[in-house]
Amino acid sequence: MRRAGLAIVTAMLALGLVGCATVCPAIGWINGITVDASAFDGAAELQFCVDDECSPRANETPATGEVSTMLWANRDGDDWTLSLDMRAPETIVIRLFAADGSLLEESEHDIDWTPPTGQCGGASTAPPIVLEA
Repeated sequence: MRRAGLAIVTAMLALGLVGCATVCPAIGWINGITVDASAFDGAAELQFCVDDECSPRANETPATGEVSTMLWANRDGDDWTLSLDMRAPETIVIRLFAADGSLLEESEHDIDWTPPTGQCGGASTAPPIVLEA
């Protein structure tokens, strides 16, 4: 009887210790940067590149650089959000295009990433990029 009681207490302690472990539910995340393009009137499209891979552009034939489906840009007024999957590159190239496809701006930007602080990792953050005409 004593042995059975000891086994039950040992099993309960083991289960309790398992509950104290950190469980990281996220298996991936998306790093993002905001770009302010308000200095450029008529900017209709933004493309950005990391190394030799670029975000896709609508109606671009042929593609400028190798197009990656893991890089994309979303527009909200004059601001664009660049999504970079789990990458945190030191530099990116940003291209702004007019509605007719002409290039308005091409510039390279250094990114100062702040890594996550938790045990489980997560998305890094970076200050916004402000494009100047």
